[in-house]
Amino acid sequence: ENTKPIHVPRELLPQLVQLVGSPNPKDQYQGTLMIRKLLSADQSPPIDDVIATGVCPIFVNNFLLRDDFPKLQ
Repeated sequence: ENTKPIHVPRELLPQLVQLVGSPNPKDQYQGTLMIRKLLSADQSPPIDDVIATGVCPIFVNNFLLRDDFPKLQ
């Protein structure tokens, strides 16, 4: 079984942010999951780049309050 984390290219960040902002919960989850994987990079995770996109308030203010899709919490 391959347990190595998948590499998410930084160049995908704008598309991932669009997924997070989607009205579709499955797209929101996919974007969130991929951003989490991007931030879990062993070397130089793009923390400042993610913050600069403005996506963090969406995670905190929107997803933590939802009870219809627990995977987003």
